[in-house]
Amino acid sequence: DFMASGANGMLSGESTTGKWMTRNAWKYGWVLSYPRSKTDPAHLWNETVCFRYEPWHYRYLGRETAAKVHESGLTVREYLWANFTMVDATTGEPNPSPSPSPSASSAASPTATLSAIAFGSPAASAGSARPGSATQPAGGGPFGLDPTVIAGLVLVLTSIGLVLLSIGVLRLRGNVRH
Repeated sequence: DFMASGANGMLSGESTTGKWMTRNAWKYGWVLSYPRSKTDPAHLWNETVCFRYEPWHYRYLGRETAAKVHESGLTVREYLWANFTMVDATTGEPNPSPSPSPSASSAASPTATLSAIAFGSPAASAGSARPGSATQPAGGGPFGLDPTVIAGLVLVLTSIGLVLLSIGVLRLRGNVRH
């Protein structure tokens, strides 16, 4: 959420700063999250984004992605739906996966990676691994857990251990009563 210097409250779309943001924010990687309705600009509710107009609410997408969204003329929601959705919007059916194009490369066919073999990936067992495809199961780590979950568990357990160790040291010094 953006505020303008000297303004009371959130950024107004009618202020000089708000108008500048509307024209230029995308150049710096920011895109307006909830723009006015294209079909009825006077109306604050926007059916496309399922939310009301908020001239202060921007999302940081990075310069490259913001430029693509800006060039498309779509809202962030429309752009993501058009470019990253795996379901047809009208039928609700899954979109077909693009087939890899044959290349003139004489490189050997891709094979399963060691991690795919170690974690028992279906791609490895089916022999269908290809560049860019997932070679690990959804968990991707030991016991089928996501590596970030494992890191979080280690951090929590380490914190608990340090607290218990601190209590033990304080008891030895006689600073904590039983």
